[in-house]
Amino acid sequence: MGYVAEIQLKKLLDVNEHVTESSKADDHDRKNKGDRTVVYKGYRVVLESKSLQSNYVKVDDDGNWQGKTQVDASDTTDVTLPDGSTIRTVCLLYGTFDILAVNCFLFGNQWRWQFCRNADLTSSRGRNYSDYQKRNLMATMHKVSWPVQPPFHDSLWGLLDEMIKNDELPRA
Repeated sequence: MGYVAEIQLKKLLDVNEHVTESSKADDHDRKNKGDRTVVYKGYRVVLESKSLQSNYVKVDDDGNWQGKTQVDASDTTDVTLPDGSTIRTVCLLYGTFDILAVNCFLFGNQWRWQFCRNADLTSSRGRNYSDYQKRNLMATMHKVSWPVQPPFHDSLWGLLDEMIKNDELPRA
């Protein structure tokens, strides 16, 4: 599902006239995280594409979809924290991408997406990590629901415009 989702995300990005560049980093490049890098209105944005975990998808009593997405490295790797220390983990370091793009196809078998700022994702709660490490590492699982609930957004373009307004993205 992941590779198909990346193709669907590319299609979503390609139809916006404000996206002037779009590229994909090599999947094995450990220095450049993110599945798609775009230039939107002159700002460079790195998106990480993830899918729902099928074994966590359900519909609640009110007819709302509930699920989880896994956001981690595919293998254990050494991560350098802002203070220069390193830790061996599957957790991703905050700041390795700008926006998490979650494909919600399993919520009703249609292509729709949710988007979240990297900084708004939940921190790791791993008991083997110090408080400092937890503050700098993202949790490996994140709750996703439909209808969309904060901190997720259903409009990538609205989120990007908000991030530009708040000076959260670098100029290309």
